[in-house]
Amino acid sequence: MAMPRASAAFALRFHLGRGVEVQLSSDKRGASLLLPDGRLWQFRLRGDRAGAGAITLAAEDSLWVDGDGRPHATEQLVIEGLALRSGGQFSWLLRKTG
Repeated sequence: MAMPRASAAFALRFHLGRGVEVQLSSDKRGASLLLPDGRLWQFRLRGDRAGAGAITLAAEDSLWVDGDGRPHATEQLVIEGLALRSGGQFSWLLRKTG
């Protein structure tokens, strides 16, 4: 699918700490984040558009390197979409739920 000339693709990445378990919502606009100590956080996209196209949320593999140079597998939340080249805006919510 061709991208409209007046738009630009973007991706924002939020790398999560070690041991955080991610469960995406079925609408791909939210996620539950379970921390190793049992606390629960919710991440949610707000608004419908970034100007040129719908935005979505995904979870992808990531890597964290400790102070000794050892890599550790983690995950990241990725917000992707299209925005008008002239600009756009959207927001997200991160809240502690438990």
